[in-house]
Amino acid sequence: MSFCENIWDSDQGETINIQGGTIENIMHSGDADYVKTVCRLQKDSRIQSVVVMIVDEHTLIHCSDGKRITSRDLKEGMTVDAWISKAMTKSIPPQARAYRIIVKSNPCGTAVTDGRVAGVDLHNGFLYTGIPGKPESQIRFVVTENTPILDRQGSRIRLRDLKQGDRVRVEHADFMTASIPPQTTAFTIKKY
Repeated sequence: MSFCENIWDSDQGETINIQGGTIENIMHSGDADYVKTVCRLQKDSRIQSVVVMIVDEHTLIHCSDGKRITSRDLKEGMTVDAWISKAMTKSIPPQARAYRIIVKSNPCGTAVTDGRVAGVDLHNGFLYTGIPGKPESQIRFVVTENTPILDRQGSRIRLRDLKQGDRVRVEHADFMTASIPPQTTAFTIKKY
């Protein structure tokens, strides 16, 4: 479970601490990277929020073992703790400067899962595989705009083209959240 809480840091002023956030998307642009992160705004909240962290050369980024890394080492699906500015834009999702990011999960490897589509959530960009109505048998895949979805012939299709019961092969991050259903980022989806 991830959550954010307000803390005071004398170096940066008032900050928000994101604990256990999941990187959903990364956009590289000029001198800054925009890291879209899903987290819970309160410790006991069941509501997920999205914050875009603005990462630049002043952002300290390292693994949980202390090794320094760069924003180019961040990958979709990684779990992170972060300290961001409380001053956020009023955009949806809001954007805030990131002061420090700690990667809690190992850098992404790749795994493959074959299964049947249990459901598709177009609003949130999720693909569920497993048995419909049984979350304990399912995996929730985060599908981003960068995730290629292919039909049997290898032609690109959209998430909405996948239907319950379709057989799919999903190439994804080799780690998942400890939730029910577990969640991970899909790198490639192919119907077969």
